[in-house]
Amino acid sequence: MASRFGMRGFALDPLMGALMLAGVAVLAALAMLASATHGDLKHFENVAQLAVVALAALITLAASAFILIRRELRSRTALAQQAHDNQAPLLQAERRLRAITDNLPAVIAHFDGAHRCTFINEHFRRVYGADPASHIGGTQREFRGEAIYAQIKDHLEAALRGEARQFEVHSTIQGRDRWYLQNLIPDVDAQGRTVGYCSLSFDITERKQHDAALRKSEFFLGRTGKLAGVGGWELDLVKNQIFWSDETCRIHGVEPGYQPDLQRAIEFYAPEARPLIDAAVQAAIATGESWDLELALIRADGQRIWVRAVGSAEFADDKPVRLVGAFQDVSERVAQQAALKRANERVSLATDIGGIGIWEWDLDGRAPYWDPWMHRLFGDSADSPSAPMDLWKRAVHPDDLVAAEEALSAAIQGGSTVNAEFRVVWPDGSVHHLRSAARLNRDANGRVQRMTGANWDITEQRRMATALAEERSLLRVTLASIGDAVITTDSRGHITWLNPVAERLTGWLAAEAKGCPLLQVFHIVNEATREPAPDPVTCCLQRGEVVGLAHQTLLISRDGSEYGIEDSAAPIRNEGGDVLGAVLVFHDVSEQRRLSGEMSYRATHDSMTGLINRAEFEIRLQRVLTKAHEDASHHALLYIDLDQFKLVNDACGHAVGDQLLQQMAKLLGEAIRNRDTL
Repeated sequence: MASRFGMRGFALDPLMGALMLAGVAVLAALAMLASATHGDLKHFENVAQLAVVALAALITLAASAFILIRRELRSRTALAQQAHDNQAPLLQAERRLRAITDNLPAVIAHFDGAHRCTFINEHFRRVYGADPASHIGGTQREFRGEAIYAQIKDHLEAALRGEARQFEVHSTIQGRDRWYLQNLIPDVDAQGRTVGYCSLSFDITERKQHDAALRKSEFFLGRTGKLAGVGGWELDLVKNQIFWSDETCRIHGVEPGYQPDLQRAIEFYAPEARPLIDAAVQAAIATGESWDLELALIRADGQRIWVRAVGSAEFADDKPVRLVGAFQDVSERVAQQAALKRANERVSLATDIGGIGIWEWDLDGRAPYWDPWMHRLFGDSADSPSAPMDLWKRAVHPDDLVAAEEALSAAIQGGSTVNAEFRVVWPDGSVHHLRSAARLNRDANGRVQRMTGANWDITEQRRMATALAEERSLLRVTLASIGDAVITTDSRGHITWLNPVAERLTGWLAAEAKGCPLLQVFHIVNEATREPAPDPVTCCLQRGEVVGLAHQTLLISRDGSEYGIEDSAAPIRNEGGDVLGAVLVFHDVSEQRRLSGEMSYRATHDSMTGLINRAEFEIRLQRVLTKAHEDASHHALLYIDLDQFKLVNDACGHAVGDQLLQQMAKLLGEAIRNRDTL
C-alpha cells in the first residue's frame, strides 16, 4: 500500500490498515442500516450509531494520515533547501580561500605524518615550473633530495612533535641558486594529536642578496563536500512511542524499522551532547519552542559523527501530544567548517606575520573588498577606514597611478595574473613601496568576473637594494682607483671580476676572464726555478684563511711580460660564515725586487771581480762550520795566493792589475761547481 501510494519511507502501513478496517466497518454498518429499515427502531438506532462511529474513525484516521504525510514532505523539503543554502557559502569560501592561497607569494604545502605531500598551492608552478598535482603523494626526501633532506630532517621531525619551526634552506631551482625561509606549522586535530604539518616557503633570495628580510608564509586548505542524507522522526508523547524513517535508522547505524524508546534515542548522542538535546526536548514540551542543533552522535557501530537535529512540538488542547523533526548527517560539513576555520586562522596568521593584505574585486559593480592589512599598507586609519577605491586613488603616488591602472587594464583585457610595483604616500607624507599580485577569474565567454590578489610592503627591500647598489658602485670605483690588482673568484676558484690594474698585469679583460679558472688567467711561477708556484686561492678556499703568495713569485702575462708580485688571498664569507669565494690582491714589485736584489748584491760582492766580499765569505764560512759540527759533514777550504802580483801593479799599473784579478776570477769561477763559493 505504501509503495503504491508513493509513501515508501514514511512507515504509514498501520494507519492505512486502520483506514481500510474503518471503511469496512462503515460499509457493514450501512448495510445493516439498510436491512434495519424493515426491523425495529431500537436495532436501527444501534446500527446507525455504529455507522456514525465508524465513519468518524475513518475521517479521523484520514486526517491524521494527511497531516503526517504533509509534515514529512514539508520537513524534507525545508531541510533539503537548507542543505542547498548552506552549501553555497562553503563553496564560495573555498573558492575565495583557494584564490587567496594561489596568489600568496609563497609555496604552501601540507604533509601528513609520513612526510607525504597532500596539498600544494599554485605558486609552486611559478617557482618550480612544474604541475603541483605531480608532487601530491610524494615525500619530502623525494622532493628535496638527499642533501637538503639531511639538513632539514630534524626540523621535520620536530614539526611532527608539535613544534613550530622556522629556518632557511638553500636550493638550486631550474639552474638558479635560491634561498627560502621555511616555516613548519604543526597540524593538530581536535584530540590534540599532531597529524601532519603545513610548510610555507618564502623566497628570500633578494633578502639574502641585499640583507633584507622577505617573509611570506604557507597554508593548508581543507576540502568541503556536499551535505549528506536527511531522515525524519516522530515521538508520540501519549503512547511514548518513537518512529524513525529508514534514513534516520541509517544515520544511527541500525536496521530500517528500528524503533527505540526515548531514553535509548537520547543515549545515541555523545555524552557531552545529551544535556543539550534533553534540555531542548524539555523546552519544546513545556513552551513549544523548536530546536535546531548540531550535535555529536555515536552510531551503533561506535563511529562518531555529527548530525543536525531539528524538532518541534505539536499541541492538542494546550497539551503536547507529539514531537516531530528530522536528522541530517553533517559530518562532512562540520569537518569542512573546522578545516575552513583552521585555514582561516592560518591565512590570518600568515598575513599578519608577512604583513600581507588581501583584496577582492568583483567586476559586476560591487565595491572591492579589502582586509584590514590592506588599509594598513595604504596608511589608512583602522578606526574609520576609507572606501577602497577612494583610498587607492588618494594614496597611490601620482607618478605610479597611471602605470598601476594600466597594468590592471592590460590584465583584464587578456591576461590571467597581475604583478606590479608602485608607491603609496601615507598621510604623514612618508612614501612606501608595495608589490601587488593578483589572479583573474573569467567566465565561459572569457569575461573577467572577479580579481583576487595580495599586496605587501617592499619598502625596506627597495631601500636595501638601493643602498647595496650604491655600495657596489662605490666599491667598484674604489677598486678601479687603487694601485693594487684585485681578482675575485667564486667558491670553485673561477674568476668573477678583475679590476683595471689586474687586467693590465694579466693581459685579460674582465669580460674575457669571467668564469675562467684562476690559473688560466693568473699564471705564476717561481722566479728562480721557473717551476709553477702554488695557487693561493685554492689554498685559501681549502683552509678558509688568508694565504700569502710564495716568495719570489713571478706573474707571466698573457703577452709574455713578466712581473714580480707580492700579496695575499683572503676568503669571502656570508653572515653564516660560509665561504662564498675569495679575493686575491697583489701588486707589481718588479722594480722593488730589482733594486733590492741590486742592493743585496752590492752588499755581498766585490764590485771589481764580481766575487763575494770578505764579509759575505766569513758568513758563509761560519755557516759551513756550524753545519759540519751539527751533522759531521766534511768541507774543503782552498787559499790561493798570486805570486809576484805586486810586480804587476808596480810595473804595469793598477789598471792592469785589476784586469789580471778579473781574469783570474773568471778562470777560477769556470773551474768550480755552482754550489762552491769563490
